[in-house]
Amino acid sequence: MGSGKSEVCKIIKKLYKVPIIYSDKIAKYIYKIDERVKQKIFNKFGKEIKTGENKIDIKRLREIVIKDEKKLDELEQIIHPEIYKKEKEIIKFFKRKKKYKFLVIENAILFKVDSKLCDIIILVKTSEKIRQKRTKKNKKNLFTKRQKNIIINKINFIITNNGSKKELEEKVKKIIEKIK
Repeated sequence: MGSGKSEVCKIIKKLYKVPIIYSDKIAKYIYKIDERVKQKIFNKFGKEIKTGENKIDIKRLREIVIKDEKKLDELEQIIHPEIYKKEKEIIKFFKRKKKYKFLVIENAILFKVDSKLCDIIILVKTSEKIRQKRTKKNKKNLFTKRQKNIIINKINFIITNNGSKKELEEKVKKIIEKIK
């Protein structure tokens, strides 16, 4: 959160006109649409996260899991396999089109879900001070602590995003030219 992943994706989409798969959007879709997943979450976390319209109160669920790593693990065991399945479906769809040289998955939790979907992994990182400024949060949360447990040997490129958008664009261009 706050490292600049979305900005890197915007740059890639603008310059190379390739599809971007946003894992957060997939998760939101699953939370809204997938009745089986919703029921598993209601069973695990109780009625306190259920709205009157039989929807998941995402804000309340976030409050629960951000404070308790065990509960976050339980939620991830439910939602991550579903995100992975949906990402695989989307990748297959674009591969059948044979229109794009590559596509991008924006995913803050790639190593928790499954990095096997990717031929190349680019880590976007920034200093803690800049991250806090971008996210307007002055405290570390459970998610940012977990992000530090990244398996470095799976990463092909690292972008340190502590500068301007122009500098970031130049870094992205250099990497894409190497992998095209």
